[in-house]
Amino acid sequence: TTNNKGEVTLDVPVKDDTTIKVTDVPDGYDEPDDKVIDVEPGDNKADFVVEPIGKVTVTVYDKLTGDVVPGAGVSLLMHGTNTSEGSFVTDANGNNLLLMSNAEGTVTFDKLADGTYSAMLMSAPANYIQAAVEAGADQATVTNGSHAYALHRLYAVGNMSITVVNKTTGEVVPNAEVTVEGPTADGTNVQHITTGESGTKVLSNQIIG
Repeated sequence: TTNNKGEVTLDVPVKDDTTIKVTDVPDGYDEPDDKVIDVEPGDNKADFVVEPIGKVTVTVYDKLTGDVVPGAGVSLLMHGTNTSEGSFVTDANGNNLLLMSNAEGTVTFDKLADGTYSAMLMSAPANYIQAAVEAGADQATVTNGSHAYALHRLYAVGNMSITVVNKTTGEVVPNAEVTVEGPTADGTNVQHITTGESGTKVLSNQIIG
């Protein structure tokens, strides 16, 4: 059994083509391949690299319709001791790993160590915006190399033009105050706007619904 440095010393005879095998690894890790070395007099060394086997699959979907959303860019944040902090899962070059949701609206991050992760939306496809994240809704916890799941929500959006006119004359009414009720990304579901001198206000990125 390895010590707290991951090392173990074996007494083996001097011999070519000696097979060294890792027979057991802690939960959450994959067993490495055997190594064949030529054992010579003195100290010999065989290094093994074990990889974590945890996975997190994130599904991105439309919060209103429930439809999956392809083409969303998702990264994964592993929480630190303080869950308000953490570090992004990185690729082999040390860059933040960014995956795009497939036709099923999913991305899968693998080779993850045990821990708590949050799905982070890095980019939304055209005509979508991010919904307000509910506490814990985007989190997944990997335990003993398990396959965990998280959800991320988007809203489909479009543009809306509002014009206020005088019912009698048909003329536009400038600087009218208008209350718009409907779904909003922040969950307030109310917007207060002013039409301005033109009597028209164009609202962009309005949630479709």
